[in-house]
Amino acid sequence: MPVVSIARTGFSSPEIKNSIRGLLDKTDLKAQNVSSILIKTNACFYWDSSTGQTTDLRVISGIIDYMRDRFGNDITIRVGEADASAMRVKHVFDVLKYDEVARQKRVELVNLSEGEKFEKEVTLAGRKILLSFSKKILESDMIINVPKMKTHPLTILTCCLKNVYGMIYESHKYRYHKYLDQAIVGANKVIRPHLNVVDGVIASARQPIKLGCLLAGTDPLAVDSISAMIMGYDPSKIPHLALARREKVGETGEITIVGEDPGKFREVFPTRNVKMEMKTVTILYSLLSAYSRVVGDIIPPSMEK
Repeated sequence: MPVVSIARTGFSSPEIKNSIRGLLDKTDLKAQNVSSILIKTNACFYWDSSTGQTTDLRVISGIIDYMRDRFGNDITIRVGEADASAMRVKHVFDVLKYDEVARQKRVELVNLSEGEKFEKEVTLAGRKILLSFSKKILESDMIINVPKMKTHPLTILTCCLKNVYGMIYESHKYRYHKYLDQAIVGANKVIRPHLNVVDGVIASARQPIKLGCLLAGTDPLAVDSISAMIMGYDPSKIPHLALARREKVGETGEITIVGEDPGKFREVFPTRNVKMEMKTVTILYSLLSAYSRVVGDIIPPSMEK
């Protein structure tokens, strides 16, 4: 039976750090003899975490401190992200101040769209999908997945499972959007994080909200299911969660919740009707695709160093 830990947090760095400690103490993480950790953040674009769109660096810092206390100061910790359809890691780590945190916390920043890669073919719903990932992912004893809690016009919500999809090596991930649910679940059949920590300090739906919520668990489907309930959605109605359940990407039985009552956060979460945004997003991605074909990239030349 999967365990999902839920904690309420304040908004200062010490409060977030203390909440992370209490949150992770209640998870069912049983790892031992860990010498290297990869933390997959969610830095999908150049927005600050106060917008509710990217992982809060204070959450990342709290996880780093907790893991060093648990496994020793000498463990190697890397924070990684892959290029996205409209984002380059080499820019986003600078813009969002990851460089500063890396110096302060003695961690390495890694671009999961650079260097050697490995390929894996998966089959879902009768579709064969070839996915590529950085070999850097294989260098760590533990993978910690740290998504942001937010809604998404294509997948209803983006959380643990979707953040693993963000580890795909290719930058032009919009090419998977015609079969996005299968690609998300396929990525999670290849890459299995040992721990998932959801940043809901500031969440995003109709607008950003200071939710003060953190979730954690070893089962990404269970954590996503509870996150969906907090966000006002039925997990069984979210296509990629339903597909993940059928493909046994995570437990399908009853979930044990420890810590805070998720209903208290549900009462204030500003749910939005994502279906109404589908047409707009489809147009935006069509324009992005056209731009990419013309210039050969998705980053305006003025941003390149």
